[in-house]
Amino acid sequence: MGGGWYYRHSRNDKDYVVPTATPCQPIYSWWGYACDSGYVSTATIASRGLSAPGVNGGPGFTIRLGDSSVKFYVESRYHYAWHENVHTAVLPVTFGFRLN
Repeated sequence: MGGGWYYRHSRNDKDYVVPTATPCQPIYSWWGYACDSGYVSTATIASRGLSAPGVNGGPGFTIRLGDSSVKFYVESRYHYAWHENVHTAVLPVTFGFRLN
């Protein structure tokens, strides 16, 4: 179990190619895009970073493979941070081999 300071950053870009001969549809403007010869230029329309306190903890285990010095490990760690409006909750699972 542990604690820390979590930073979350998100950004909304608009960059995609519309195939030639595709007519512009009103839905493109709803998403904030403009049609010009089938290509929409790159632009960051929103960007924000948030910091918040958080906690993490979880189980894990390691087993030796036979009489060798190779070990297999698995760890699952739950992370939770109190960001404003939408809290962050992540549950990554890590596994791999170690040589000792």
